[in-house]
Amino acid sequence: MALVQQGWKLVTGLVDRGGKVVNRSFDLTAVDTAGDATAVFTDVATIISRLDAVTELKIKSYSVSAVYIEDALTLPTSAEAEAEQQLHLSALIVGSPTESATYDIPGPAQALFQAASGPGADLPNFSVTALDNFVEIFNSAGADLATISDGESWDTNTLKGKKTHKHSTNG
Repeated sequence: MALVQQGWKLVTGLVDRGGKVVNRSFDLTAVDTAGDATAVFTDVATIISRLDAVTELKIKSYSVSAVYIEDALTLPTSAEAEAEQQLHLSALIVGSPTESATYDIPGPAQALFQAASGPGADLPNFSVTALDNFVEIFNSAGADLATISDGESWDTNTLKGKKTHKHSTNG
């Protein structure tokens, strides 16, 4: 069981005169040869140029990503492993005490909560190492691995959360 690279994907964002963004994606055929993605980015430049030549829309943005898949996927068996179950986290934005950001963890592990049943079963335990490490991803004073909103980070001292259930018609 391992994540293996399947290929590369290009996603372009095109904007029309009304500001509406249309995304188009391309599954690339070029490969990364021993850590050298030159062929991938050469193909990206060619696709961007050719797309620009056939549309009146403006290319607002594009992203290139390596696509990885689980090569021996088995579905989770835990009763809690449902995408509709969410750990909803919120905190204030650093330097802006009137703005907040949120993040939902789908199918949260039961160990992230204060108790297995009762009122604590819906409240996160922020002293759990796994949860602390995760929220630090968005903390500029901590791990600082990613931004939570518009290039901002959150103040983990104001963090709060609860278990929620998202409505789904998928069964």
